Amino acid sequence: FGFGSKKAYISKRKVEIVEKKKSKKEEMKIEEDDDEAYSSCSSISDEELDAPMDDDDKPNMPPTMSNVQPHANFQQPIPQQNFMANFQPMPEPKPLSNKKNRQKKKMPKKQMMQQPMMQPPPMLQQPMMQPPPMMQQQLIPPQMQQPFPTVVPPPRAAHPGPKKKYRQEVDTNVVKLNLRVIEDQGQVATGDPIKCNNCQAFFSINSKVLGEEPNQAWTCEFCNYTNNISIEEEEKPTTDSTTYILEAGKKEEESKAMDTSATPGASNKEGISVIFCLDISGSMDATLPSAGKKMKYGKSPNYVTRLQCVKLAIDQQIENLYKDNPNTKIGFVTFENSVEIIGDATQQSLIIGQNLFNNYEGILETSIGYSDNLLKSSICDSKTNLLNKLETIRTGGLTALGPALLASVGIAGRGAVGSKVVLCTDGLANKGLGMVENLHNPKLLQETSDFYEKVGNYAQQHGVTVSLISLVSSECKLEMLSPIANLTEGDILRVDPMKLGDDFATMIAERVIATQAQVEVQIHKGLTFRNESSENLNGTLNMMTRKVGNITNETEITFEYALKRPEELSTMEDLDMSKITHLPFQTRVIYKSLSGDKCVRVFSSMQSVTFEKEEAKEEADEVLLGMHAMKGAANLAEKGEYRQAQAAAKMWGKKLGSKEAKKTYISNTKELYGALQVQQSMAPAPKGNKVQQRLGTMDLVSTNLNKAKRMNMKKFIQF
Repeated sequence: FGFGSKKAYISKRKVEIVEKKKSKKEEMKIEEDDDEAYSSCSSISDEELDAPMDDDDKPNMPPTMSNVQPHANFQQPIPQQNFMANFQPMPEPKPLSNKKNRQKKKMPKKQMMQQPMMQPPPMLQQPMMQPPPMMQQQLIPPQMQQPFPTVVPPPRAAHPGPKKKYRQEVDTNVVKLNLRVIEDQGQVATGDPIKCNNCQAFFSINSKVLGEEPNQAWTCEFCNYTNNISIEEEEKPTTDSTTYILEAGKKEEESKAMDTSATPGASNKEGISVIFCLDISGSMDATLPSAGKKMKYGKSPNYVTRLQCVKLAIDQQIENLYKDNPNTKIGFVTFENSVEIIGDATQQSLIIGQNLFNNYEGILETSIGYSDNLLKSSICDSKTNLLNKLETIRTGGLTALGPALLASVGIAGRGAVGSKVVLCTDGLANKGLGMVENLHNPKLLQETSDFYEKVGNYAQQHGVTVSLISLVSSECKLEMLSPIANLTEGDILRVDPMKLGDDFATMIAERVIATQAQVEVQIHKGLTFRNESSENLNGTLNMMTRKVGNITNETEITFEYALKRPEELSTMEDLDMSKITHLPFQTRVIYKSLSGDKCVRVFSSMQSVTFEKEEAKEEADEVLLGMHAMKGAANLAEKGEYRQAQAAAKMWGKKLGSKEAKKTYISNTKELYGALQVQQSMAPAPKGNKVQQRLGTMDLVSTNLNKAKRMNMKKFIQF
């Protein structure tokens, strides 16, 4: 466990209201705008959200004469004011008699009538304060003439109708779970776990036993229910972490004898499989300028194609794995009009024809059936064949991405647990299963979404991690494919082809340490989970269940909690929150180990309580709070609530006290914030239609959401 503060914060105002309602001395109803009860609640306006993440005081608008300082070399400094704001039009002159007019103006009547009305000087007629063209370069200081960052939110039009305010509770009641610690089993318990008969919490080091055998009793620290138990002294947990083995894994001989489509396949003693699923459609021939030096696989010192960049990156990974992990199996699957399973290039490759492109079971069975033959050699034996084959790969026609991805997952699923698929593409899937180009039929759109969910679930069950890479300057509808990466703890990246090697290396280095994981978190019955999806919560709102899938050495999750509403607490006669000094937390991770054992790892902790908000803030871990805020904003955006996600990101940023923590937070979140602002400016998808929302999400947003959701403390600090 990691906590947002050393002490849990409980609103004193809420506790007072609960006690008054219980005593029935005074009927009180808490309102949402009760600042004392909701002292953690913050609000923010639409205007504030239009400002960039790194500066709340400057609007996100182009430089104008009212907000740009004149250059030092400018000879005639212009006063720093908005001319149009001070300009008052001349009142319309009163008509004069013809006689007086002729005497004053000494001009004929006809000429007088043709005289134009008085106008402001030409400079003042220019629309809202852009500098005169000849002055623009002098007026804009050097720091504003630099290239724009990766994401520059466009100026937003004035918000129609009434201005909206967004509210959200923001405090230190945040918890981080570091799941990579399950790699070390810790204390392994003998026998079955003892559970509370009421709330199913596990007996832990924090549980207190009263009486002696056989008349022992345990009052559950989570729900106050008294359980009659029988436990010997040596059976009691002695650490805050205990592992229970629920089901032993099958022996290797039994595993090999089982049906190929139902098991992860090869022994875990072998190296993992890494399948590079490569787009070789015609668009991969697009060229990029090179540094004037001919690259390997390149044909000219002046330019290089996208495919040549991909080849070079894979070449580097083959060399690295040959040195560092020679037992790894590497295979290629390429796709264009057809799908070619090359494998380790030691055997004749297999072509999956278009007659199978819409047959899920046919593609899967074909790839699995040939996988043992096409991917049987480790890289120490196949390196030369792989590099020779890489040289001969050429571009083709369309983009049969879906069938190729399914075949790649099928092959990787036959490898050791923790095998990987790395998909690299620069275009939309437009052939066969998973097609996303020109999808206007709602039924076909739903079928495409279901296909990627199904492939993701298959990969998750077989311990395969799937990562998706798109190349910059292309739009691939990555959000439609995102369930595969999210279910398997894979990455979604949008990268410069010239820098592809580093991204490949990072993906391959990440290790899977458990599969088919599910996390259960239990908190005190007086608490509730805050900003958590209702489908993850139980009826009493104090137990959360999240499906994690694969757990890697990088996996961390966070959640936040709050005191339940006084209306609920006042009905709990056995609970007096004013006398609570510590709150219990318990996490149960149910997973399948790499050896095949089904286990549950139980983590238990107690956190002291404070009723003073400032005391909790003084002992806050602001880096942890910032990381959680980034994850929370991504979760909101994934539901299509882009504006609320921006509001949450801004409000959390304002609550961070130290300059260093705020700087770290802004550097991590400003690209996500800018991407959401760009997405927000686009036409929204119909409410409640998740598939339409995915289809309309830009790749820029998808990659930032994945990055935020997979963020951990190490990455957050290093960014």
